[in-house]
Amino acid sequence: MSTILPKNRIGSKGSKSLSRLSALLETSQELAGKLELKELLEALARRAQDLVHSDGVTLYLIEGDFLKPLVSLEDYSEEILSTPLQLGQGISGGVAVSGEAEIANRVDLTGRGFLIPGTPLEAESLLCAPLKYENEVIGVMTLNRLGEWEFTPADLEFIKGLANLGTAAIWNARLYERLAKSERNYRTLFNSIGEAVIVHDPETFRILDISEAAVRRYGFTREEFLNMTILHLHPPEDRESIRSRVMQGVRQSPAHYDNIRHRTKDGALVEVSISAVNIEFQGRPARLALAVDVTEQQRVRRELEQARKLESIGLLASGIAHNLNGPLSGIQGFTELLRATHPEVTELDIILKQVHKIKDIIRTLMLKAHHQEEVTPRRIQINELLKTELAFLEANLFFKHEVEKHFDFDPQLPEVWGVYGDFSQAFLNIINNAIDAIYSTPKKALQVRTSHENGWVTVEIKDSGIGMSEDILSRIFEPFFTTKLPPDSEHVKGPTGTGLGLPASRELLARYDGRIEVWSQPHQGAVFTIMLPSAEQRRIEQKDGERYSVA
Repeated sequence: MSTILPKNRIGSKGSKSLSRLSALLETSQELAGKLELKELLEALARRAQDLVHSDGVTLYLIEGDFLKPLVSLEDYSEEILSTPLQLGQGISGGVAVSGEAEIANRVDLTGRGFLIPGTPLEAESLLCAPLKYENEVIGVMTLNRLGEWEFTPADLEFIKGLANLGTAAIWNARLYERLAKSERNYRTLFNSIGEAVIVHDPETFRILDISEAAVRRYGFTREEFLNMTILHLHPPEDRESIRSRVMQGVRQSPAHYDNIRHRTKDGALVEVSISAVNIEFQGRPARLALAVDVTEQQRVRRELEQARKLESIGLLASGIAHNLNGPLSGIQGFTELLRATHPEVTELDIILKQVHKIKDIIRTLMLKAHHQEEVTPRRIQINELLKTELAFLEANLFFKHEVEKHFDFDPQLPEVWGVYGDFSQAFLNIINNAIDAIYSTPKKALQVRTSHENGWVTVEIKDSGIGMSEDILSRIFEPFFTTKLPPDSEHVKGPTGTGLGLPASRELLARYDGRIEVWSQPHQGAVFTIMLPSAEQRRIEQKDGERYSVA
């Protein structure tokens, strides 16, 4: 009898991760169109409160030597908003000085917090994240939970990501607010905005002014911009629709446009989100447009959609695997009966051999699905994990039939400590990358070798692929950097990629003090060497209070 996984458990971990990634994308899109500071801060606070299920949120911005509360979604918001904190005062003030996010659970018991005058002393936990722009702390986001419900490290990481999204929008909104108030500081503030800003004539579309950020992004000089219209920034096939949208937007200022394509001087396409308002420029009507680069966001969105598709496929595959077990058992049983009564029919042995192969495939599929659902760290035998992943890859016909495979597993390999799915995803990304590298080379060879020394487990993944130059090698762990075509490219037969696999592998392994070293030269393949402390080594480190640096 095969083991059946409850359907409500399949994909639960992936669904939670996808939900949080989706929430960050939605927040980014919501904040991109807001230039009014108070409105922006309220939207950010509501998002933080809803997504982490906190009882309250307060957003502080630094003014001089004080943290000034500007938005508070609390029961005692009036008292909080009337009490600025000195830098270094309380948990929030300390985070403003250190620049490091912090969880302070049950501050009522530790006495570390600062009690706001007029508010009661209650069982309370705090999560504080700095709002940092280019390494400068400009404010603090503070969330609280009442009672015994405490914050977790997962909450902290999520809020840090949310704070990073909000900080750039806050910085731009503050600069935009100052720009609207002070004509004298126009040029300085105009060029301080981190995103591209374009001022153009609303009738002729001729560009009247351009920010330095726009010059850097698009590659045109300021003089070249001033001899262009805004239509020149769009691909020819988009220009007529853009013309009509801009003319309509002038009549309903302010306006916001999503899914806009801009073209740089070298021909590359950039996806932008535009917020535009009517202004007066040098005594005449003009249009100011803030173009926020959302190219990477859109790539993440496409990756999210792909992940959702894969999640659905995983559910379907698990269901198919389970439903096949029953009929296969029947085929096996009747075939064995026939063989007992008709031993002269040699074809029955061939049928049984194929049945056992199908059962092995189903067993691998169900085992992988089961392991992927684990969220609790445990001891893991890397040899067995790699064998499972490599068996799973046999579904790739190129890997199964065309790749020369060499596996050398150390029989004495010690166990490591961590979450199975993290290691599974990390190694699968690296192996898939190696398979892609040998797709178009004459020699198609993959070698996987494990070994251990001095408490460390080493996995070496070597391919005979196209190799990498020093320039490419130095960037392979940058998110979204890839030399492959995107997955949505038309008529693509070879490998595609998003540039997220290797950065994700590095991050996943770093959670367990893992390191990745890479050697490669053009036309000489590549070698990825992954080093992990054994479970025993980690236990010794934790006992001695020592930590290894993470590459």
